[in-house]
Amino acid sequence: MASPRTDPAFAALLADPRMALRPPPPSLGMDRYRAAANAFMARAPIPVKGSCEQRTIASADGAIHIQIDRPDSVGPHDPALFIHGGGFVFGGLASHASIARRLALASGRAVITLDYRLAPEHPAPAALDDCLTVLREVGLRRADLGLTEAPFAILGDSAGGFLALSAALHLTRQGEPLRALGLLYPMLDPTLSTASMTDLGEGHMLTREFLAWAWKSVAAERSSEFGFADEDLAALPTTVLALAECDPLHDEGHALAERLRRLGVRLEQRTELGMIHGFVGLPQLAPAADQCLTWFAQQIAGAALRQA
Repeated sequence: MASPRTDPAFAALLADPRMALRPPPPSLGMDRYRAAANAFMARAPIPVKGSCEQRTIASADGAIHIQIDRPDSVGPHDPALFIHGGGFVFGGLASHASIARRLALASGRAVITLDYRLAPEHPAPAALDDCLTVLREVGLRRADLGLTEAPFAILGDSAGGFLALSAALHLTRQGEPLRALGLLYPMLDPTLSTASMTDLGEGHMLTREFLAWAWKSVAAERSSEFGFADEDLAALPTTVLALAECDPLHDEGHALAERLRRLGVRLEQRTELGMIHGFVGLPQLAPAADQCLTWFAQQIAGAALRQA
């Protein structure tokens, strides 16, 4: 079967071998590696509308920096936690500032992002622990932070999608309500055994080599499919899933969608043709980025209305 055709908007990007995401050489060091990766993602334009503020959440493992992006409408606003991607090894508030602001404007929600601890210095479950800490502490300070008492929506892109799904399952096991779960091209399967991984793991910026290193760095290898049990997945709220056709991670996201449908979870799914992994963070290159993110945010908002 022929590989899908990549949108011409990414031709120059994919023609540059320096843009292929690979593990850092030993001579580079994680600080310089992260700085370069984060600077590339931070090029995405941030809308001038809306507002943001930064806060610090205390935890047993040190301070966690968060940012709250709000739409222009008068608050208080319903809360959404957005967990950034970066293969568990890079990413942060600045790298995903554009996505967070655009999500806030399109959904009408207050979008909270966090600088969780990164691998390999902080392997699993450090990142998930930080996400759960922020959910708990923000939930206790809603009035101070201009948030309503509505249940959280939990969102994530790439590796942040894995963390978002894990956090959502943790809360549902505890019997806590959730408005919705939103996943943008999630990184889910450490076996790297899908057809899309084989066909698209080179030449599409995100490489199989990087993913193998990232999973090893976070030490989150799991023997069963995704590591998530059916009885847990069946308890998920409305789930919104956006995939990229030309993404090594496409098939693992599609497989998750099939499992959720079989389990009776309400699912809204969209696959963007010709798009590569991370395209939502590249609105300066592809109009489909904003179109997809707007759809994604509106589905999250619609899930809240249906639940209410």
